Amino acid sequence: MKITDVINYLKKQTGKAKDNESWKAENLGDRLIGVVGFGGMLERSSQTICTSLGLTDPADKQHVHLLLIREFVRQLAAHYEWEVSQ
Repeated sequence: MKITDVINYLKKQTGKAKDNESWKAENLGDRLIGVVGFGGMLERSSQTICTSLGLTDPADKQHVHLLLIREFVRQLAAHYEWEVSQ
């Protein structure tokens, strides 16, 4: 899997929503892509991690970025479940 696969998936899924759905009105898709995508918070964090570990191979850098995305999605899903249970 590549970072672009994740970004394209987010675009496809968030693009399906009707305009009147609140999460689309709040630009959730754009905000998620801004966090997980290139130049986003998670990429900057992955660059910091790779630098501190001395990782220079692009495949290693992508792997770290994907691990951060996976953890972010896990935390986001847990938060969503908690919010809807309130």
